[in-house]
Amino acid sequence: YYNIYGDNVRKIDDESDISQFADVIASYFIQPKVYFTDDLEIAKKWLNRLSDTFSYDTESTGLALRDIGQYTMHSFSIDILRSFVLIDTPEIQQLILNFLTTTDKKIVCHNLAFDIRPVYRITGKFFKNYEDTQLIAQAYMNHTGVQAYSLKKLAGGLYGDWATAKTTFDLYEDSSEYVNSNLKYSGKNPDILKYNLPLVYYAGIDTSATLFLWQKFSTIDPEWKSVPIEDILPIQEPRDHEESPRYFYENVMKPLVRTIVELLETPMPIDMKIVEEIKQEALAQREPAYEKLQEFPAVKEYMKNVKEQVLKDFLDPLREQKSKWAVKVYKHNIADRTILCNHITGESRDSWKVADLKLEITKYPEFQDIIDKTKGIEAYPIVIEAMKSHKTSNQGKLQHKLDNPFDYIDDKKLSINVNASVQMKGLYKSLGLESDVFTPKKEESFNKDVIAAIAKTTPEQQTREIIEQVLLIAETKNLLSQYIKAYEGSYENGFCHGSIKFPGTISYRVSSAKGKGDDLDKRGLPLVTLPGVTKRATVAKAGWVLIASDFANLEGYIGALLMKDPMKKKILVDNYDSHCLHSSYYFTKEVERIMGIPFVDTLEFNQKFNKMRKENKELDKLRSKSKGVSFGLVYG
Repeated sequence: YYNIYGDNVRKIDDESDISQFADVIASYFIQPKVYFTDDLEIAKKWLNRLSDTFSYDTESTGLALRDIGQYTMHSFSIDILRSFVLIDTPEIQQLILNFLTTTDKKIVCHNLAFDIRPVYRITGKFFKNYEDTQLIAQAYMNHTGVQAYSLKKLAGGLYGDWATAKTTFDLYEDSSEYVNSNLKYSGKNPDILKYNLPLVYYAGIDTSATLFLWQKFSTIDPEWKSVPIEDILPIQEPRDHEESPRYFYENVMKPLVRTIVELLETPMPIDMKIVEEIKQEALAQREPAYEKLQEFPAVKEYMKNVKEQVLKDFLDPLREQKSKWAVKVYKHNIADRTILCNHITGESRDSWKVADLKLEITKYPEFQDIIDKTKGIEAYPIVIEAMKSHKTSNQGKLQHKLDNPFDYIDDKKLSINVNASVQMKGLYKSLGLESDVFTPKKEESFNKDVIAAIAKTTPEQQTREIIEQVLLIAETKNLLSQYIKAYEGSYENGFCHGSIKFPGTISYRVSSAKGKGDDLDKRGLPLVTLPGVTKRATVAKAGWVLIASDFANLEGYIGALLMKDPMKKKILVDNYDSHCLHSSYYFTKEVERIMGIPFVDTLEFNQKFNKMRKENKELDKLRSKSKGVSFGLVYG
């Protein structure tokens, strides 16, 4: 079997794929229709006609914090093949926000937290009745890969790649050459071609696709139980629970959306001047260290060999390609079809689908032979000319690469990069270093702790000095590449907004992706010179006091109460440090070696462990390592 709108083979290996195959067949025939307007009165009529369940999506000026609520258009589904788009104006926006926050109809979004956040920011209100197709898909599919839940990934079989014609997310883009018989305008505006019409059509299909996903997933388990808020959910990984995934979607996942949005809209005061000072301190540490590192004779010699290998790896495949180059004979596949159609039209599209050819067939009658896959088409003069032209064009590009390789090779590959583990491992091996620490793949590991330990024992001064510069650079890596960027991208009017990924794990445990700066104080490297961002830059405004608090072992207490385990309760009542206790059981030999005494399950030993680990980095790491096991037992 093959995908009708492409030529990639798709093997059907279980029953679930049959529905995907049906979607692929349907995608060849369906032609979703999108209606749009910028007229307030028409917008009112269309909103009043919406069914009891509809999907909603928006397009805005961007995805950054500053773009929240900066709408360009709003889209609503009529059904899975029809939708309408309302171009944003102040009057239409007010109409939509009032409608969304007062209607009792079911509003379906894909990534509800993203779509509802600007509504909450502007109005202080939530939708009254809502669903999230991304969350319900996550509940049923139980996969942590972000791309697995993208709308295009989940609905692409039925709708194809509906984003191909869209090039930007700008509201205004000249659409005078855009032709789409399935996009219809209603209103009195004579200048609709100023709008980004490919984006309008894209936005409309988004909502039809979202409604399709809701109909698909919401009907899997028509019978599901709602749990009263006072009931206790059993501690068991959702995918192993006897209840359906719908149970967890309705009672655990969906209710969290409101809380997450409220958290996102409750920012932390931050002084960006201090953040900038810390950034400059980090750069002042990194840049001189890089300069010194590149000047060591051993590094220069190693990088000379690296550059030669990079150049060889780049040129060899090109030379082989040139030696075997032949005139391409046209075949009925999407790649050759695109070459031929671009040659005929003078365009440079990335792909031409059959549906695209049908739209242009009155202008280019020769497209009919391409659609019909006419036998002998490869001998047509225009086809031979297209293939030769393609060869000539590609040969020119190939020769330019051969003549000017450094125009195409990434500069990062040609200079020492302490963040490139393979490159750095090569450098350490060239220095004659060995590691007694191994990765799960049984390969030598040269992490920061390993090379710091080597620096203390190696007799070679140059090696010690190289490692010293590497550690100085490595210390600034997360600070500059993650934390500073996160603060800069999350700053607004004196405050820093966090970012929450939900769910970030198979167990649906919420995780934070940005704005987390406390870890910078726990690095423990021998060359620490930069204090943490959060503690320095978090400043209360005049007349206010900022208080930070953290519930010690909150998950341990909740777990003990939910599981009603007498031993878990006893540990907490007797003031044991549970993580010290767990690591003593998990890693007994290591704990005994470090502490120098045999492990006994007593409060005295536990307290001694807890006191010693604050001074002993290795012991503290074992305590931290135990959390992965402990939380894994609870969350799955």
